[in-house]
Amino acid sequence: MTKYSHLDTPFIDAVKSYVDKNRTAFHMPGHARSRLIPEQIEALLGKNVFKYDLTEVEGVDYLHKAEGVLKASQELTAAAFGSEQVFYLVNGSTVGVMSMIMSSVKPGEKLIVQRNSHRCAIAGITLGNVTPIWIQPEMIPEYQILAGVLPETLQRTIDENPDAKAVLLTSPNYYGMAQNMMELIRIAHENDIIVLVDEAHGAHFPFHPDLPTSSIDRGADMITQSTHKSLPALTQTALLHVNGNRIDLDRLTSVLSMLQSSSPNYLLMMSIEASRKMMSQHGMELWSRAMETASYAREELLKIPELQVIDESIIGKYGIVEWDSTKLSVLTNSLRHSGFEIEHLLNSQFNIEIELSALNNYLCFITGGSTKEDIDHLVKATRWFSENKGNTDLKEFIRIPQIPFQVYTPAEAFNQPYEQIPFKSADGQISKRIIAPYPPGIPYVCPGEIITQNAVEMLTQMKLDGAVVQGIDENEMVEVITE
Repeated sequence: MTKYSHLDTPFIDAVKSYVDKNRTAFHMPGHARSRLIPEQIEALLGKNVFKYDLTEVEGVDYLHKAEGVLKASQELTAAAFGSEQVFYLVNGSTVGVMSMIMSSVKPGEKLIVQRNSHRCAIAGITLGNVTPIWIQPEMIPEYQILAGVLPETLQRTIDENPDAKAVLLTSPNYYGMAQNMMELIRIAHENDIIVLVDEAHGAHFPFHPDLPTSSIDRGADMITQSTHKSLPALTQTALLHVNGNRIDLDRLTSVLSMLQSSSPNYLLMMSIEASRKMMSQHGMELWSRAMETASYAREELLKIPELQVIDESIIGKYGIVEWDSTKLSVLTNSLRHSGFEIEHLLNSQFNIEIELSALNNYLCFITGGSTKEDIDHLVKATRWFSENKGNTDLKEFIRIPQIPFQVYTPAEAFNQPYEQIPFKSADGQISKRIIAPYPPGIPYVCPGEIITQNAVEMLTQMKLDGAVVQGIDENEMVEVITE
C-alpha cells in the first residue's frame, strides 16, 4: 500500500501540477493544450477541459506501465473497493470483460458463459477463439427478465464439461438482481475453474451495507465494474479487479495493452480517482439517499391503480438472493403500452429520459443525484399513462427464449461466407452476427447459432414496438452464413 490516504488524489494532483507549469507544447494532442479549439466545442466546454487533456508527459505516469502516481491511484482504488489489485479501464467494462476472457481461456478451450451476458462477451469469445458453453439463468415470466443461475445448473454444466477453464457470470443483471455468487463461486473453485464476473452494474456495492455484496468480497478471481454506470465517473470508465493467485497477471496485462488505447484519456482516469475519493468520503450518505429516493418512488407509483413495480419480494425466487433497490423497474401491462412505447412517450411528451425499456417494463436508475422532484415528474407521467391506456395486449407476446443450437463457434462464424436475407425469412438459418436488442445488449442469437421462428417473432414484435435491435438493418435484412 502507498503512503496516501483515501482522501488523497495523487494522480489528479500530478496532472494539475503539470498543467500549472504551462509548458510550451510540441506534442499531442493537436489542440496544443487548449490553444486550438473548435469554436463550437469551446463555447460548450470552455478551455479548461482541454488543458487537462494530456498525453504521457513527464510526471503523470502511463496506464500501460503504471509505476508512479497512477500506480498509487490504482492501489488506493483497490483498497477502497476491497480487491487485491485493480486496473483502470478507459474502454469501459467492454474491454474488462473481453480481457478477463482472453487472459484466462486459451484458443479452443471452453468457457462456461451465463446466457444473459452482455454482447461484449461474444467479442471476447470471438477474438480469443474460445468455445462457449452456455448456461441458462432462470426466467421471470411475468417480467420477461433473465434472472439468476441456480447453483445446481452450474454444477450440472461443469459435470458435463469438466475440461472448462473458466466461468463468466453476470451479477447483478441490469435490473439489480444478484444471484447466489457465494455458492456459484464455491462450486467453480472446487472444480478448479476460474470465476470471472461482469459486475458492471455493481460498482457502488462496496459503499453501503444495504446494497448487494460485491463479488469482490465473495472471492471471484476477476471482476469488472463500470464506474460510469452508478458512480459519478465519466462515460467509458471502468475497473478490472483481480483477487487470488489463479490469474496470470503477465498475460492479463498483455491483453489489456492490446485491447485498450495506447493513448488513454487522462480526463477519464482523473474521474475514476475523484469518484473513488467521493465514495470513500460520502458513499454511505449518498447511497442511503438514493435508496430513500427509490423507496419514495415505489410508494408513489403503487398509488396508481393496478400498477406493479419490482421490489424486494423478488428475493428468494428465480435464483435471486439479493436485490439493488436503487433500480426502479415498472411493469407496463396494466398501462396497455409496451415499455418501448412508454419510453417514446416519456421522451416526446414529458421530457424524461429513462435507462431502459423492454417489452413489458421500463427501468430507471436512481443515484445520489436523483431528487424527489425528479420522481414526482416520473410519477405524474406514469399516472397519465394509467389514465390514457394504450391498445397493446402484452400477454400475447410473452415468450421464454431458449438457447439456439450452435453450429459454429463465434470465431468460426466470423470467418464464414454470408449473404443477406429478409429477417422474416430467417427461420432455420445460421446467424453471421449477434442479434440483440440494445440496450441492454444481451444476445437473442449469437454468431454461429440457428435463428429460430421464436426469435423471429419475438424480435419482430419488439421492433414494431420501438426497440432498437442490433444485427437487423434498416431494411429488415439479416446476415446469414452460406454453407
